[in-house]
Amino acid sequence: MKHSTLDQMVLTLTLFGEARGESFLGKKMIAHVIVNRAIKKGKPIAQMCLQAKQFSCWNGLQTIRSDDDDVNLTKLLYATGDEPGYAECVRAAEEVLTSAGILDPTFGSTHYHTLGVYPYWAKGHTPATTCGAHVFYNDIAF
Repeated sequence: MKHSTLDQMVLTLTLFGEARGESFLGKKMIAHVIVNRAIKKGKPIAQMCLQAKQFSCWNGLQTIRSDDDDVNLTKLLYATGDEPGYAECVRAAEEVLTSAGILDPTFGSTHYHTLGVYPYWAKGHTPATTCGAHVFYNDIAF
């Protein structure tokens, strides 16, 4: 699957919003989930990431309701590239886009959540793996 410059930029920003505090492997694992989900949904990465309620860091972009805003949205919209962790997000996005589907440490996961939450969609499902503060699932239907 060919990815545009916009896909790579939005993937990088999504990683920055979702995983900037994770290890490099953690960032790559989040990137794999994003790419896996885009492929399963048959959508370009940018379109899928920016769709409402797909990744919480973008919450608030599609609405003017401030109660939907994620605290990371402002960080994404004003990122300059000099922030700590940003360069690793760029590198993780590049590596995953050039190797999508190859050596996926998430085992094809399309969903994840942080250890501190247990979303409704995870009930009854078994995690495929964990890394850092994230739990990954490869058995969630769309």
